[in-house]
Amino acid sequence: MLAGHRRGKQGKIDTAGCEYVAFLSAEQVELDFCYDLEQVRSKAAERKDCKLANSISTEKFKPVRIGRLGQRVIVGIDRRYDMQSRSAIPTQWATYSAIPGHERGMMQGGYYGVCHSFGDDGSFGYLCGMQLAKGETQPEGLTGVTVPAGNYAKFVFPVHISQMPLQWDRIMGEWLPGSGYEMTDGPNVEFYSPAFNGVTGEGGFEIWIPVRKKT
Repeated sequence: MLAGHRRGKQGKIDTAGCEYVAFLSAEQVELDFCYDLEQVRSKAAERKDCKLANSISTEKFKPVRIGRLGQRVIVGIDRRYDMQSRSAIPTQWATYSAIPGHERGMMQGGYYGVCHSFGDDGSFGYLCGMQLAKGETQPEGLTGVTVPAGNYAKFVFPVHISQMPLQWDRIMGEWLPGSGYEMTDGPNVEFYSPAFNGVTGEGGFEIWIPVRKKT
């Protein structure tokens, strides 16, 4: 579960991140790495996967909302990855899910993947967890990452999790350059509502990126 971004030394934004590959077939993993929209539609059609082919829209791509989100603290387990080790993220989610009482003191409304602390070498921190409820104390043994208040572009994708790299590529390559916005420093957020099924990868997901208007 995850795709993210990093900023190089010259401020260039590159797509990066970690693909969710647990429970996926070899064919689905192959689709996971296809970033060209028509290629993905073609591959889906070749597999006679009408649901996947039809879910990839050619309409104008844009966020459902750009606006202010309040600060929240996401508590879970935090790991650091690079482009070679990022495939271990599904194992991180499995480890988190197996922790007794990991939902205690948390808001019951979904799960978060927070990509943060980007390095110039392409490394990044990734925390998987839930939002700490107001007035609650962070459980011992878990880590918290603060997602600061600010303006975020919120994208909603009612598609299979294997499409996450494609959707990140569309955000960075299709929407952002002509949007009049630029990304700011800060965490990128994945949100998984209760409708998401971690076994099948169905149920959709959201991506929130911190942005500001270009000057």
